[in-house]
Amino acid sequence: MRQWKIAAVEYLEGFSVRVTWEQGRESRIDLEPHIRMFKTLTPLRDPELFSQARVGEWGWHLEWPCGVDVSSDTLRRLALEQTQRSMTPIMIKEWRQTLGLSLTQAARVLGLSRRMVAYYESGEKEIPKYVALACIGASTEMRIPG
Repeated sequence: MRQWKIAAVEYLEGFSVRVTWEQGRESRIDLEPHIRMFKTLTPLRDPELFSQARVGEWGWHLEWPCGVDVSSDTLRRLALEQTQRSMTPIMIKEWRQTLGLSLTQAARVLGLSRRMVAYYESGEKEIPKYVALACIGASTEMRIPG
C-alpha cells in the first residue's frame, strides 16, 4: 500500500486547506466537520489558529502551534470522501482478490491493461468512477449462475 506523505499545506479559507502530496497531487480538504465532531480538535475551532497549519516532521501529519495534529492517512481519507471518489486502491485490490482474479485477469474483465490495474492498486493513479462501476458490474455478472 502506498503511503501518502505531505509535501506542503496552504490555508484556503474557513477550515479548508490545500494539501500537496509528495507525489505531486493536490487535495482541497475541509476539516470543519472533523473539527466539530472530535473533542481533541476543539482548539482548531479558532480560525486564526487553524490558519497556522504546517507540515509536521517527515510529512506524516499536519500540525498546529497548540499541539494538535492530523495524520496524513486521515487527511487522504477525507480528501477521497470529499471528492466522492468511489474506490480506493485497497478496495480495487480486495475486489480482485475476492473474485480470485490475477492482475491480468482483472485487466481483461475491466478492459484495461495489466499495468493500469497495478497503478490503481498501488495508488499511483486515481481510480475513475467508471472503473469502480465496471468492478461492481463485473462482480454481479461473475456471481450470476448460468
